[in-house]
Amino acid sequence: MQDLFRKYLDNQCSPEEVKELLGYFNVPENEIKLRELITGSMEIADDDDDGSRWSPATDEMFAVIKKQLDS
Repeated sequence: MQDLFRKYLDNQCSPEEVKELLGYFNVPENEIKLRELITGSMEIADDDDDGSRWSPATDEMFAVIKKQLDS
């Protein structure tokens, strides 16, 4: 999932890979992993953050990805 996400961010995914990646993110149990990938990609990870709080930028990127899932 991490490799696909990196390719997605680099706009290097095929349409099939995008569908596969979005399929992972359409599972509620994967939300924490998705937020971790977003945070890591933005290089704003806070060592004291246990995943219970998210930055507004992470929330915004998460919302964009979730919107793509809905369409």
